[in-house]
Amino acid sequence: MLWFIILIICTSLDCFVYAIENGATTNELTIKKTFKHSLVFGLTNMMMILIGYIIADIFFTEKLININRYIACIVLVSLSLMFFLRPFSSNEFVERLNLNFNCMDSFKKARILGIDILLIGICFYYLNIPIINQLIIAFCFSFTAVYIGLFLGYYLGAAYQKGIYMACGILSLLVAFVQMSSIL
Repeated sequence: MLWFIILIICTSLDCFVYAIENGATTNELTIKKTFKHSLVFGLTNMMMILIGYIIADIFFTEKLININRYIACIVLVSLSLMFFLRPFSSNEFVERLNLNFNCMDSFKKARILGIDILLIGICFYYLNIPIINQLIIAFCFSFTAVYIGLFLGYYLGAAYQKGIYMACGILSLLVAFVQMSSIL
């Protein structure tokens, strides 16, 4: 369960970076607006965990349980590499006023950022993490990350995205190696 929480924190930091960037570029940020955007991310991440769980449930067989665990570890390593490479593949963020920041844009971005949450849901199905725990934890961390990120970005500006992604990559890789060592 501890590893699941660590990975959810890592994937929530992805949302956190997005929230910081949008908080830094919005002209007006209210508690109501922040709550709406946080709710969009929290519910979308819950949906992605559920979709990952359903996908894993369809392909799960008792005969292939060890192979499935190896696949889960490979997915975790892939996520780690994605977090490591993201800062180098994106352009430098420039803070410019965005007058079109709305919930529909947040929902679109939440679906894109939720792909890693979906993969986490698949991985942890094979490692027997109960679905209700996954849903509650994913919602809470995503909601909190976006809520805090929007205010931090609004008041402090956008900075340190690359460091956050590198930390996520290191933590994800650590979880993958610990899970791999428990299989071997």
